[in-house]
Amino acid sequence: TSSGTPPIEKDTVLMTIPDVCLVSLHSVERDDSSPFGMSLFRVIHFLETMSRQSGESPPIKSPSDPSVGYRVGKTLYNNSQDVILALYLSHLKEISGGNSGNGECHFFGPYLATLPADSKFLPRQWPEESLSRRLFGTSLYRRAIEEREGVRREYELVKKSWLSSNLGTEGNFPRFELYDGMLGCLTSRAFASLGFDGVDAMIPLLDLLNHARGHGCNGGENMVRYERYEKNGSEASSVPMVKRQKIPGGGVQVRTSKPVSEGSALNMTYGAKSNATLLGRYGFCIDDNIEPDGSCNDVLEFEVKPGEPRVKLQRGPKSYCYGPLIEALEMCTTSRQERGHESSDVEDESDGLDAFLDGCEEDGFGDSDGESDKQDCFYAGTMESDDLAVVKSTDSGVEREIAALQILESKLLEAKSILSKNPLSGICDKEGAMSDEDWYCSILVRSELHTLTFYSGLCKAVLRRMRKEEFRSIGDIDSRHIENTADVFLAIRHGSM
Repeated sequence: TSSGTPPIEKDTVLMTIPDVCLVSLHSVERDDSSPFGMSLFRVIHFLETMSRQSGESPPIKSPSDPSVGYRVGKTLYNNSQDVILALYLSHLKEISGGNSGNGECHFFGPYLATLPADSKFLPRQWPEESLSRRLFGTSLYRRAIEEREGVRREYELVKKSWLSSNLGTEGNFPRFELYDGMLGCLTSRAFASLGFDGVDAMIPLLDLLNHARGHGCNGGENMVRYERYEKNGSEASSVPMVKRQKIPGGGVQVRTSKPVSEGSALNMTYGAKSNATLLGRYGFCIDDNIEPDGSCNDVLEFEVKPGEPRVKLQRGPKSYCYGPLIEALEMCTTSRQERGHESSDVEDESDGLDAFLDGCEEDGFGDSDGESDKQDCFYAGTMESDDLAVVKSTDSGVEREIAALQILESKLLEAKSILSKNPLSGICDKEGAMSDEDWYCSILVRSELHTLTFYSGLCKAVLRRMRKEEFRSIGDIDSRHIENTADVFLAIRHGSM
């Protein structure tokens, strides 16, 4: 560095954050200053009981009180941990700190003051005009609307139950706008299972670190690692929950994962997240969300037929895209009743091909591929019943598969045509007056167009081989992945014909 200060060495402890500073369900249970938090547990327990009576699966229980449920089935839209914490923190922000509403009189007041609970940084919080303009034709548009409606429904449900239980007056219950904003802070900042006894927790300071993953995000460099520690020195991740101490006394420790130079901004990875997930949950997108092996972290859940499970489309090496292609084609050739199982069985078929795909590497079909991280975004296309009838009318298995490939290709191109009408689809560089929200949405639109182009090209490549037509590979990384996958498709499905 310019000052000559040596870098911080790898594995240096940067922060040790004790349990008392973590915001979790245990914080609600330990708060004796207000009965509101514990009243939320009683309300959630009531809703959980109603959920069980309607035949839903049993919830996960509180570690400190088995009579209190932490999770609710379809009664609540979000995880009940998030619902309780968001309402609890909203309550603290409203009643504490006088007119400022910053909760500074409470132990967590200074931390509450750092949370952007009043900002509308998530798509579900945007005005309808902005939402429809920015996300027209994307996977996230429908998700944002569902989330907006789901958050409002669960808020009204909990509020109604709280008031009917005579736990307080309407004026004592947090405003929806504050709840919605605090819920956004929780979903973007909370860490899964890092609290005492494996509960989710918000972790001050650590939640300020930005995401680093993929070529286009802070160099893709993860600079820290974090882990839970217990008072006796054992790691929570390696100790069964039932054997841990029952008194919180541990916390979270943060170490450098590489040498860090003076003045460097610390980054960490949020995981291999799709841009739809990053925008919907964290409020940003990555322009080049690509892993070193050429796979894209973006995943589209494509609805081949209404009422059928959506197929997750991810572009990249064949281990990423062969399974989704087969799953989509199965939907084009048979109905769910004829398949006799859910589409997840097709994923099992793909998983069982690992040895074969490895053998294809030795035969020159492509480079070695890594495993894909799970994703949770979706995209919708359509398939009419007449399309299935066309496939069934063909004579042979090869002809049926050719017809299915043609149908799938047409649906992908149809979805691409719709998405191309998005006003942000042609933007490749951020202009001076453009808002961050518009820029992020343009990234999402371009990525989804790219994925639709990739899979329609894959259908074309397979069709050329099945028709024994001549073809010439362009040579770019997408083309190599497409050609490798098409070769493997023929080798597995048709013995290379």
